[in-house]
Amino acid sequence: MLPPEVMRILLLIGLAATGYMLIQAWNTDYMQTPVVEYSDAPTVGAIDNSSEKPAIDLPTSLEPAAANSDVPDAALLESESIVTDGESGSSANAPASTSAQSRLIKVETDVQNLWIDKVGGDIVRVQLPKYPVAIDSPDVPYLLMESSGDHTYIAQSGLMGKDGLDATGERPFYSASAESLRLTGGEAAKLTLTAERDGKKVQKSFEFKG
Repeated sequence: MLPPEVMRILLLIGLAATGYMLIQAWNTDYMQTPVVEYSDAPTVGAIDNSSEKPAIDLPTSLEPAAANSDVPDAALLESESIVTDGESGSSANAPASTSAQSRLIKVETDVQNLWIDKVGGDIVRVQLPKYPVAIDSPDVPYLLMESSGDHTYIAQSGLMGKDGLDATGERPFYSASAESLRLTGGEAAKLTLTAERDGKKVQKSFEFKG
């Protein structure tokens, strides 16, 4: 049997080794700095120009008077389909050659970068370049709004009343006064999106300052 002094020394060595391994495991699990990366542009769905699209049924709980109301219904926001009916006016239709990324309009200023989707005219990403997402990632701007596969938080707008372009749940395709904007200093600019259907023209205007 080993002397008590030797046993104490061995116990201290074992405790020290166990403590060291616990600290290493803690650092591995909790102290690693996460790598933050963003794609070059927000994710937008591919355009489907098929003319055969299922109609969106109004909730059965709505009475006929309520179904004809100008009050928006939440069910209309669930569809991301795009107006493709040729009788609806060509300016509201998505061109067959339009790719998912070419739908995006990028606007850059000194304090924010944002992307607008021509389908629906929604703001689908906003970055704040002067504010990093973390101290350890000074070159990665804070992401205020985003549209991606696992996270969607966007500024959506539209006309969902009975005569609105978004009434059927099919988002109109807007033509834009510019494909991109870059503003610095005291510069100012307006971006206008235009869509037309059944003789009704709708414009969305965004004003930016450098």
